[in-house]
Amino acid sequence: MIKINVDKQSEVSTKNWLKSLMMTKPQRKKALQKIAQANIRKSRANRFRQKDPDGQVWKKRKRQPSRQMQASLGRFIGVTQNNGHTATISWRNRRSAQVAYIHHHGVRLKGNRAQAINALNAEKTESIKTEQGDTVQGCTKHQALKLRRLGFSIWSARLNPKAPKGKRTKPNATWIYQHVSMQEASVALRHLKGNEGKSTWDIPMPKRPFVEVNHKVSQKATMKHVFGQQ
Repeated sequence: MIKINVDKQSEVSTKNWLKSLMMTKPQRKKALQKIAQANIRKSRANRFRQKDPDGQVWKKRKRQPSRQMQASLGRFIGVTQNNGHTATISWRNRRSAQVAYIHHHGVRLKGNRAQAINALNAEKTESIKTEQGDTVQGCTKHQALKLRRLGFSIWSARLNPKAPKGKRTKPNATWIYQHVSMQEASVALRHLKGNEGKSTWDIPMPKRPFVEVNHKVSQKATMKHVFGQQ
């Protein structure tokens, strides 16, 4: 007579394997849904911490560095496919998926002058009066701050009519926002940055991934929702 001794862990693993083989398709779909949702929660936690799946902090952006990045992408991620054998984590909205791809892989985008103008027009601005009395669209606050940092200067007479002729002054950002038109600001920025002739330019996008399928998270969800073990 041959006697085979099996340790407790192997016995449990074998029973779990046999149990998984006997699962119906609805049971498998339900289990996959729970496992996928557990990984979505883990991915959202990565985004909230502004870290990639390896725990590395994302590169800060130049504008609004303290603002949370990819907030909407974190909300809209979900289970987009589940056939009982595999489940897919993605975005139901095609545009969101395209943006997520850019952030996840880090790509070099092409920008052009028309896109820049549309972006400026979308920002909140105020109407201002020119020295000739015409009402025009004022520059944006971002343009005003950028001009100030780059050392934008004007003839002092624009600030004080009694100022000596030929003297120039660097106004503060508030004055620029209230008195400089969007067109003047755009021309001045191109001149100060030395790219008057550029009609297209590269926009490097650093990698900022947050979506992952974590082995430990998946294993824990499987033990809980498939085998009923905590």
